[in-house]
Amino acid sequence: MMAEEFVGALREREPRAGYPVTIKANDTLGCVVCDVTILLLEMPSGAVRPAYCGRAMRTVRPAPCSAPRPRGPGEGTSGGRSYIDERSGLVVRCTHSGRGVVSCGGMPMTPLPH
Repeated sequence: MMAEEFVGALREREPRAGYPVTIKANDTLGCVVCDVTILLLEMPSGAVRPAYCGRAMRTVRPAPCSAPRPRGPGEGTSGGRSYIDERSGLVVRCTHSGRGVVSCGGMPMTPLPH
């Protein structure tokens, strides 16, 4: 990799799905397009960065505990609900609802029973 490419990769604002994971359990990730946020509950080795709205999610600051937790309708990703990528074992909890579907490795994550 040439120096210009390396610096460009460091400056890149939007992470790419499938790149090596630099995130860990208890990190909060947000969609780069909408307001959806998730909390990583379990981060097994080899898991890739989750995506939302077709783009890899970025690390964001968690919402303060005093912030209201929105709950969405049964459609899309629901606040307070946990999701799993059964292939990798990645488990996340949605902390802010959205209409899209959280995915990992190009496949939608499965909602866990309440």
